[in-house]
Amino acid sequence: MRDDDILTVGQVAAQLHVTPQTVRAWIESGKLRGGRVGKAYMILRGDVYAMIEQAAAENEPALAAPSDSKDPGEMWNRAGQRRAAMARYDVLVCNPLRDGMNLVAKEGGLVNTHDGTLVLSREAGAWEEL
Repeated sequence: MRDDDILTVGQVAAQLHVTPQTVRAWIESGKLRGGRVGKAYMILRGDVYAMIEQAAAENEPALAAPSDSKDPGEMWNRAGQRRAAMARYDVLVCNPLRDGMNLVAKEGGLVNTHDGTLVLSREAGAWEEL
């Protein structure tokens, strides 16, 4: 994956596990750089990395993630802490007892900005894909 890969709003939303509306809101607020091509936004992968790194550097969550919590503030803070950690890891170990941790393994490689190493158990569902 290269920093100059062009992504659609839908691709960014799917990779970051948010809605397309959230991605468009980030673009419109200036949090995420994106350009219009006709009616659609196009985003450089490097700009997604930059948004995540900026949030990590400022200790502010860039992304919201699903949570069991009913408190939006708590959900936002926990999601931001996870994303900041993912952006900075040196080694990410995914070692489920059975198939699982697929999103963690895939997301880790996407958002890491420090050339981190992924150590993946053969039991992880993402083993064959990655």
